[in-house]
Amino acid sequence: MPTRNAAAQVFEELHTKMGNFVIHEIIPQLLTDLNATTVVTLKELMANKSDIIFPITLPALLKTPID
Repeated sequence: MPTRNAAAQVFEELHTKMGNFVIHEIIPQLLTDLNATTVVTLKELMANKSDIIFPITLPALLKTPID
């Protein structure tokens, strides 16, 4: 949990200093590497910044899988 909290603080600081650029760089990578950890991370980010995160994640999550 402390690592997650530290990561959240770093993300928040980056977003404060660099704006939405950070979100557009990090969220697609999280979506590409979906696993239990990234799902929790996305959940936390959506809880805190849903107005910014949802427009980026929703289209990617609604795509038909390539299988």
